[in-house]
Amino acid sequence: MPSSRDRLERNAESRAGAVHNAEPWTEGETELLIGLWDRREDSLDIVAEALGRTREACRERFYKVMRNA
Repeated sequence: MPSSRDRLERNAESRAGAVHNAEPWTEGETELLIGLWDRREDSLDIVAEALGRTREACRERFYKVMRNA
């Protein structure tokens, strides 16, 4: 599992491609996130890029939705 510092650095790198950064999540984006991310760190980069979101935004949204399911 990556350290907090590693997560922050990787998230900062993902911000460059996050065209939807700070925008509200759509239902379709949330469904794609839940369907695509398998909870592995290496696949989080792929999902975040596909959704135009940061890694940590994807992680937070995923666990928020799963917690409320």
